[in-house]
Amino acid sequence: LPLTAVAGTALVWLAGWVSPMLVDYTPLWPMDSWPLALGAAVVGLALAGVVARWLAGPLQEKGPLVKAA
Repeated sequence: LPLTAVAGTALVWLAGWVSPMLVDYTPLWPMDSWPLALGAAVVGLALAGVVARWLAGPLQEKGPLVKAA
């Protein structure tokens, strides 16, 4: 298993190193722009909230685990 992880990491690193030489990619907007970072943060927080609410759903339906005496 550790050798597989090392080989996979090496292949991903190699692909990231070689791909810019093979593909001429120019993003549509500057990647260091603050509106892009702000938009990514808002989308990430919204997605995290949806996932947290979805995961907490079954716990909220059952009620408290310990009932007060």
